[in-house]
Parts: sequence; C-alpha cells; structure tokens
Amino acid sequence: MDFSLERRYASKGFSVVGGVDEVGRGAVAGPLFVAVAIFENFCGGCDIFWTDSKKINGENTRRKVFMKLLDIPDFYWSVGWVEAWEIDEKGIMWGLGEALDRALNKIREEKKPTILLVDGKLPFTGVSTVQRPIVKGDSISPSIAAASVVAKVIRDIYVASLSELIPYGVMTNKGYGTKYHLEKIQEEGITIWHRKTFLSKYLKEGERK
Repeated sequence: MDFSLERRYASKGFSVVGGVDEVGRGAVAGPLFVAVAIFENFCGGCDIFWTDSKKINGENTRRKVFMKLLDIPDFYWSVGWVEAWEIDEKGIMWGLGEALDRALNKIREEKKPTILLVDGKLPFTGVSTVQRPIVKGDSISPSIAAASVVAKVIRDIYVASLSELIPYGVMTNKGYGTKYHLEKIQEEGITIWHRKTFLSKYLKEGERK
C-alpha cells in the first residue's frame, strides 16, 4: 500500500485528498462514526506502518497505531457521528452522510478535502464534496486505512464510556449484536443508546414506538 491513488487525484487538480471510513454501521447500540483522514504531503515519504483497522489485532495495538499517526506532522483528521435515536428516525444511509458532513464541518475551510476517497461501492449521500468510492479502499489507500483506524479507536473509547451499556457487555462487543448482548436485551430491555429499528424482533410492542 502506498499513496499512488492519492497522488493520482492530486495530479488531476484536487488540492486536498481525504480518506473516509466508517465504523458502527451494523451495531445495535451506540453511535455511527465516520472519520476523515488527510496526509497533506502524503506522509513526506514516511514508512506506512498502519493498515485497515480490521487487520490490526487488539485494541491496545490499534491505539498505539493511532498515537503514532498523530506524530506524523502533515496528518490531520476529524470525526463525526450520529446517535442511535437519529438512526432510528432517519435511517442508516442518512446517518452515514450526516456523520461525514459533521466531520467535514469541523475541518478549517483551507484544510477541507476537495475530493474524498471513500471505502466501499457507493458514495455517502447528502455530501457536496466530490467523492470516489473505492472497493476495498482500506487495503489500497493509506488515507482510507488511517480513517478506519481513527474511526475505530475513537468510537471504541466513546462506546466504552456509556455506563448504561456496560451491563450489556459493551467493553468487549462495542455495541454489536453478540449472543450475550442480545440475551441481555431480552432480559433487561433496551437503553437510550440502543437502535430500536435494528432490534424490532427483540422488543416488546410498547418498546417499539
């Protein structure tokens, strides 16, 4: 993996190339996070020590990679997220675009990407910045891979802080629908951090409203 993809778009006149990835799309609890990662000078020739977050074994290792990314002088990033109740009201596809838009809005105007390389087959909806979907982009683009690390580390920290979810095993399942998590939902019901629309078959009639 190298910055050839980013350089290709830079050569076409895109002054700032950003990588985008999300985490939490399939979770039954907790927010959906989207991260934007930008290497202003394409890492200045540094060694690419990171990869897609799913290929990094262990939470502690991912955090160490994240901290090393922060040491790269030309690297900057942003995250945006939408909460469970927002996903219930407006849907996951809206949530993806909205979370990305929120992340972009946190970036200073002069630093905002002019093109976004996004992991997957489809662009994010409702986002005005030019996008290029890249299938398996987190294995091809260092910017997308870095975004995957940022999104995963920040979301894991956020979700672990939600005390209402601790009895549901959030410290290990991070809000995903593991067997233990689903069993606890049937025993204890849901919290404000759960996505009702993802759990309809586990809810009593009164809880679905």
